[in-house]
Amino acid sequence: MRLGAESIFGEEWYNLRKTMLEERNIYLEHDPVYKERQRTLRIMKHKVEMRPFKPQSVFNKGWK
Repeated sequence: MRLGAESIFGEEWYNLRKTMLEERNIYLEHDPVYKERQRTLRIMKHKVEMRPFKPQSVFNKGWK
């Protein structure tokens, strides 16, 4: 049985991700709102997975 992202990371994470994708401005190469939401979701995901999250910005080489 495969678990979905909602059951693994929680309903709040899933809803924030859905909003991020729906409201993304695809015409901006570096949409700052999208990047900040993406960063927030990655921090939440890393906390659930018990992994550290330390990049200084989304444009940093450590951003994965």
